Amino acid sequence: MRRKIAGFVAAAAVILSAALPADAAVVSASGAAEIIAPPAAVGDGATESSTKVRLFNERQLNLTAAVTLSFFNANGALVPRTLNTGLCVQSHLVHFDEVNARPAVLTGAAVFDMEIVAVLPTNLNILGVRLLDSTDAAFGLLGTTYPAAGSNGRGLEIFLGGDSLSYSAAQPNRLGFTLNTDGFDQLRVLTACAPDPVVPESSFVLLLPVSGAVVVGGWMLMLRRRSGWLSPW
Repeated sequence: MRRKIAGFVAAAAVILSAALPADAAVVSASGAAEIIAPPAAVGDGATESSTKVRLFNERQLNLTAAVTLSFFNANGALVPRTLNTGLCVQSHLVHFDEVNARPAVLTGAAVFDMEIVAVLPTNLNILGVRLLDSTDAAFGLLGTTYPAAGSNGRGLEIFLGGDSLSYSAAQPNRLGFTLNTDGFDQLRVLTACAPDPVVPESSFVLLLPVSGAVVVGGWMLMLRRRSGWLSPW
């Protein structure tokens, strides 16, 4: 089992209105990244590849409550950011499942047709909540089977240096990544939808009710002191 450290918590609260037809999308991929049609399953052992990181579009929806997630600041660190009630977002899943769980490192990038507003990179159990598991119902695609709940190994090992993400405000619709896995890695990316206004000033986001912002801030401060994770990746 791969160890992970993450300073973000996601609430299981419903934060969406009825799902809307898909709009915003992944428009190009480079390196080892590959755009695919939504697969039947993305659990461990499903949709495997030794050479490709797969990306597909999930849902488009309107938030029915403000949520505080995470985004990159100018130094490449993940910091809190609030998405306002009514904002239209589109979710996308990045999925890398190595054949036979052999160790592998792949690097690629994805370009979306709208600005990235949030990333959900971990499934570590923090305060009883697993971020990716708890957002499958809200952002997951109907007809696709997601991993069984409870896997720490589902998310990224960003804070221990095993995996990394890269983002630049000069290209707000592009996300780069290096995934180092001996099983499978996933992260969820949220982008804006036209014609909704762009969320002000950058910093990625993880689903959390406004009331939970203090909890997230506490975890971030603790990790900042213990591991120095706020330095650029």
